[in-house]
Amino acid sequence: MKMLLPMAALACASLFASVAAAESYRCGDPNVGINVTVDIAPDKGVGGFDGMGRGGLLTPDGQGAWLNKEAGVRFIPVQVPPVVFLGGEQFSCQDAAADPSNLGTAAPGQVPDDGNPPMPGTPGEETDINAPGRSLGGKLREGPGTEYPDIASLPEGMPLILYSNSHVEFNGFEWFRVVLSDGRVGYQWGGILCSEDQELPGLLRMCGATN
Repeated sequence: MKMLLPMAALACASLFASVAAAESYRCGDPNVGINVTVDIAPDKGVGGFDGMGRGGLLTPDGQGAWLNKEAGVRFIPVQVPPVVFLGGEQFSCQDAAADPSNLGTAAPGQVPDDGNPPMPGTPGEETDINAPGRSLGGKLREGPGTEYPDIASLPEGMPLILYSNSHVEFNGFEWFRVVLSDGRVGYQWGGILCSEDQELPGLLRMCGATN
C-alpha cells in the first residue's frame, strides 16, 4: 500500500516526542510491511504516529478516535481490537508491549468472546451476547438508562454489535451495551434494537420481522 502523507507531517513527529505517552500501540500488518507506532496521552489530549518514514500529531475528536486529517490517519483505541486507518485502509493494533507476532491476527472491529468490555462496567451483572444487530434509531447513551448522557443519535438501520445485556429493564425492554462500526461504545434501549441472527430476551424483535 502506498500512503500519501504530507511532508509537513514529518516535522510534527518531533513535537510529540517531548510528551510522555500514557499508551503505546503497534499497528499494521508485518506480512505486507506495514508497521506504524501510535502513542497517545489522553490526559494531555495529545498523540502521535510514526513509522515507514512518516509521522505526525494526533488529536482526540471527542468521540473516542484520534485524528490527523491532513495525513488521513484515524486511530480508534476503544475498538476491540484497536484499529488505525491509513490512507483509507484499516489495520488492527495491539499494545506495544505485546507479542508482535500476534499483530494482524484479530479481525478489525470484532469483539472477542473472551475479551474485556471496551468501556468501564456499570453496576450489576451483564450477560455477554456478542451478536450482530441493528439500531432502529434513537439515542446511544453512556449508561443503561435515560438518565445517562447522550453519546450520539443513531439512524434507523445502523449496524452494530450487541455486546451484552445489562438486565436493566425499562418499559418492557432491557438496555444493551452495543459497539458501533466506528468503535464507539454505549447503551441503547432494547425497544429500538433488533437482532440479525437470534431472538434475544429484552429486545424488540429480530431484524426483518414485522411484529
